Amino acid sequence: MLRIDLEEFSQLFESETQSFGLVRLRATLLESTVSGERLLAQRTVVMRQPAPTPDAAGGVRALAAAVDAAAADIAQWLRQQR
Repeated sequence: MLRIDLEEFSQLFESETQSFGLVRLRATLLESTVSGERLLAQRTVVMRQPAPTPDAAGGVRALAAAVDAAAADIAQWLRQQR
């Protein structure tokens, strides 16, 4: 079982003209057993992507790119856990 805990999902501004999307999550790989869950592996993933424009629309695009990058990172990590 894969559990994802979202810790941060933010658009942050470095200046009036520059911002970025930040996604921080914890991925936990568990095995279900008769006596409960057993931890197999855990990883924190932090992805930061620049926003193309310093507004809400740019923040949405930056966050979407950060989520895509986090998903790719987790997929690669899961392939290594086999």
